[in-house]
Amino acid sequence: MSPAPRTPRPEDWVGVLFVLAGAVLLSAKGVYAKLLYQEGVDFITVMAVRSLLALPFFMAWGLSRSGLGLMVKAPPRVLLVTLLAGLISFYLGGIVDFYALTLIDANLERVILFTYPAMIVLALAVHRRRWPQAQVMSGLLLTSVGIVLAIGVFDADLWHANKVGALLVLFCAVTYAGYFFANDYAGNRIGTRGFVFIVTTSSALAVWLHFFIVHDFEDVRLGGRAWLLLTAMTVTTTVAPVALLAEGVRRIGAQRGAVLSTVGPPSTIALSALILGESLRWFQFLGMLAVLAGIYVLERRSVAPPPVTD
Repeated sequence: MSPAPRTPRPEDWVGVLFVLAGAVLLSAKGVYAKLLYQEGVDFITVMAVRSLLALPFFMAWGLSRSGLGLMVKAPPRVLLVTLLAGLISFYLGGIVDFYALTLIDANLERVILFTYPAMIVLALAVHRRRWPQAQVMSGLLLTSVGIVLAIGVFDADLWHANKVGALLVLFCAVTYAGYFFANDYAGNRIGTRGFVFIVTTSSALAVWLHFFIVHDFEDVRLGGRAWLLLTAMTVTTTVAPVALLAEGVRRIGAQRGAVLSTVGPPSTIALSALILGESLRWFQFLGMLAVLAGIYVLERRSVAPPPVTD
């Protein structure tokens, strides 16, 4: 006799709403970036100012409760893995992603970035030296076909215009996949708060070092509209989504959270169409649906990582 279905608890619905809200807010990152580029702000400055504005929140959150105590007691190897996650996933991956947004549309960037679950599945298959099961292979195939369609395989000019930016975003997706492996290894040993504190602090310091290598401090003298956009971008696409997604995943679990977060690419497409006037060709839209279908198959197959919070 099969067990009776569990009645949804009120906190389940709250968790669902938190994840959906966080994913939708996070999806606006590329739109903000494009608006800031139109204001003449380069991608390095966007990253530097955003990290400066967001860092106090992440530091306060990471050092609260038992975060500091776990970090002090953590083995050096754990701290090193966490530090590398910040430098590779958040700094290098973030720099590449923001640069890619100068080459391709925001809607295409979000679709390709959401291939990171496929990267995780492939990495696990290689690590375990085990060929993925048929259902997993179908998810990987759907994702791969979707990427090719989204880049513009049926239009030579569109393909040529998007291929470099698309490859850069694929690289960024690989770095985010690495972030989840690092989180799985180190996060359990120093806690989520300590992990986030080290990752965000190390990446912010790296971004600012990069900024001062290529810019002067005077370059931060931005116009009022640029500062307004940067502040709104930090609050609505960085700080708020991290808090909402973390709380939502805590309530409903990583797998449901990851599946629900696939609302991100459609949200980006809608926002970029309304605000930036971007649009997808019919085969690109079909590719987006294929990517989302592949992600759904992969994340229904096994316990998925929490949604990406770049």
